[in-house]
Amino acid sequence: MVISLTLRQLEAFVAVAENGSYTKAAHVLRMSQPGLTANILRLEDHLGVRLFDRTTRSVELTSAGADLLHPIRRLLEDLSQTISDMQGLSDRRRGRVVFACLPSIAARLVGPALQNFLMSFPGITVKIIDGDATNVASRVRTREADFGITSTPDIDDEIEFTPLLRDRCCVVCSAEHALASAREVRLKDLAAYPFLTLGRTTGARRILDQVTAKADVHLNVICEIGQLSTLCGMIETGVGVSILPEASLPTIGRGGITARKLIDPVVERDLGLLTIRGRRLSPAADAFRALLMNQLPKVWRHFTVQRYPASQMASATSVRRLQRRGAAPSR
Repeated sequence: MVISLTLRQLEAFVAVAENGSYTKAAHVLRMSQPGLTANILRLEDHLGVRLFDRTTRSVELTSAGADLLHPIRRLLEDLSQTISDMQGLSDRRRGRVVFACLPSIAARLVGPALQNFLMSFPGITVKIIDGDATNVASRVRTREADFGITSTPDIDDEIEFTPLLRDRCCVVCSAEHALASAREVRLKDLAAYPFLTLGRTTGARRILDQVTAKADVHLNVICEIGQLSTLCGMIETGVGVSILPEASLPTIGRGGITARKLIDPVVERDLGLLTIRGRRLSPAADAFRALLMNQLPKVWRHFTVQRYPASQMASATSVRRLQRRGAAPSR
């Protein structure tokens, strides 16, 4: 199949769509309006569809044009990035890296590696797209991100996951909560207390659902919350308790919250690198990927946070004693 489209036609299409005006688009592309109109007409003729509805007051995408905009914009961005990468290939002085990452990992673990990378390659810019596990996987699949750092996703033939870290989940509660006096908390003990969860698109929620189903434990879920900061605020005020990965704890930043080890079962998750299988990264992205794979495990090993203060702790039997005595769950 011979594709006779030109780069100028594609640029004209995106410029009109983004500016909503032939006049403005022609100015952005530094070409005459008749020339831009001719490029749009040739593109429509080649595709056999109308891309714009044009009136004296406005220019709007048709449904066909709207479907075409994202892939064409991505094609032009990829082409521009490829040319830029080739121009800076010899010494990696230039380039752009886009990677998607869980907020908890980006906030605590990525910083040192990013600082080292930018010092080594000052001409390379880095964009971080932070989001939950589902969002990270989506950004990688659509190639909006070169790669991602996330928890274990639903693996398919398109993506590849390389584990880097093992993250343990813990019980998080108010410092005034009955569970705060325990060193360890069993999963089934949490059924006695109001429970708060993150949204279903998060990796932490997916793991929680799998673990509770396997252990046949029914938690008293009273609220599903979208943002970690909101969840922690609710925990701090005593609304309920939750289970969170240890990597999330430094982002909490609240003195009124405490964490305790979750046992029976111990719940862990893998954190790692998510890429498109067989996709060759740009020199800049590949350099950053290699640095992250080398440094993240080292940062994690030196990850020292007072997750479980040693003072005034009792064993998990304390929780059972409280329950036997009929102590009211803290809210």
